[in-house]
Amino acid sequence: MLRNGYIREEIVENVGEFSVKGGFISVHIPFTGVVEIDLFGDSVENIYIKSKLATRKKIKTVDIFPLYDFPVKGDSITLQFEKTGDTEISDYLKNIKRYYIDIYAAKDGEIYFFSTGSSDIVGSTKNREDLKEIKLPLRQPLVLKDENLFFTPSKEETFQIDFEPLEEGDYVIHEDYGIGIYRGIETRNIKGKNYDFMILEYAGGEKIYLSYLHFDRIFRYRASGTVELDTIGGTSWRNLKKKVKSSLKKVAKQLLKLYAERKNAKRKPYIVDDELIKKFESSFPYVETPDQMKAIIDIKNDMTSDTPMERIICGDVGFGKTEVALRAVFIAVYNGKQVAVLTPTTVLSFQHYRNFKERLEPFGIRVENLSRLKTKREIEDILEKLKKDRLM
Repeated sequence: MLRNGYIREEIVENVGEFSVKGGFISVHIPFTGVVEIDLFGDSVENIYIKSKLATRKKIKTVDIFPLYDFPVKGDSITLQFEKTGDTEISDYLKNIKRYYIDIYAAKDGEIYFFSTGSSDIVGSTKNREDLKEIKLPLRQPLVLKDENLFFTPSKEETFQIDFEPLEEGDYVIHEDYGIGIYRGIETRNIKGKNYDFMILEYAGGEKIYLSYLHFDRIFRYRASGTVELDTIGGTSWRNLKKKVKSSLKKVAKQLLKLYAERKNAKRKPYIVDDELIKKFESSFPYVETPDQMKAIIDIKNDMTSDTPMERIICGDVGFGKTEVALRAVFIAVYNGKQVAVLTPTTVLSFQHYRNFKERLEPFGIRVENLSRLKTKREIEDILEKLKKDRLM
């Protein structure tokens, strides 16, 4: 699993993590969820899949998909795509050398499609003029330059949206009336026709009956502690909305000022390509995904500019954002800067500390972890080192 990109942890929390405790393996597989494997020696005795409610269901088999693209040769493409339909994608390929396949689990557990950008023979869909178009059950369009082919998905992507239905007693917010309590649906007969109304209760036991035509004005309200209901016809909700609008205008003005200052700010461009930087990049033990490479190239372009970088990298858990951040950190430190990495939780802080320490310290970069788990003396020591440029 380590070769396929999985990270060993004490407790499995995120996609791409696994733990080993005696003869028991727990692994979080993309598109599948948390799977628990019970071993007896080298034999698998039981396999369980966990639900979001922590219940377990016994299953017979499970596919553990790699977390990154991996190379396949032409003679194995037919096997990879043998269940895509009557036609094989390899039937259309003449100049087969080596491609990268991106793992993707569909509803039926089957496969898979070529990764745009994994190879220099995989082209952009923008450059598809004079190419033969073929429809295949792929997840996204694909251009193979050497083959002069443009593959298009034969089916449109569908999206599944999970939502939690309202239950009686749940707190809700109505755009006009504020915070109330959902008291269910009541059907009323009006002039011989039945109509559904949502019942909302407010302060003092007052109720409103909301037509189904206006259900889109209702939002679930989540809060801890005591919730104070608004009063129908009262001023508290209107005043709160005015206050929020005023605050938003204030924030907007601050953002305009900030971005005007950022636009005028200048700095010395960073060096992003050097022997030491290339050596660090080659120390990454896995094959970069196309999305990782695109993000890294974009970041390098930002850092060679004379204006401060401003970029957000978004991606699912386990798809390589940390490595992208490591590349940017190394370049910044190489150019004489200190770098701080902020995390939302103490656990994630420690995980990143271990990963950054393992990757960066062989190159002479000192890494420390600053969190609430440190003693006051340790925190003061780390901050003192930071001031004296003994941490990078």
